Amino acid sequence: MQHTLIAWLLGILCATAFVGNASAGPERAEGRAARYVERMAERLDLSNEQRAQLDTIVREQGDKRRALREESQARIEGILTAQQREQWARSREARKAARKARREARRANDQTQ
Repeated sequence: MQHTLIAWLLGILCATAFVGNASAGPERAEGRAARYVERMAERLDLSNEQRAQLDTIVREQGDKRRALREESQARIEGILTAQQREQWARSREARKAARKARREARRANDQTQ
């Protein structure tokens, strides 16, 4: 039962991290948000006022997502034993390294084309 709970919690956290791209950092997230707003503005021919409103909505959504992720992580850490927290930290680092490797491979592939 305990392993099932941990697996379930890790799954939720991974999904949250995937959606919010937790390892991307605020600078990268800001760039994604700006590109999204720009694409929407072009596709929908948004006015400057609409663009500004969309920008505000997207940034607020990102802030809320980050806050929820941080709160969830703190709550999860609170129920794990020290050993489980260490295991979870290693798992997060492994996922972070795998994302970085994929990103670097994509960049290398993009440069060769």
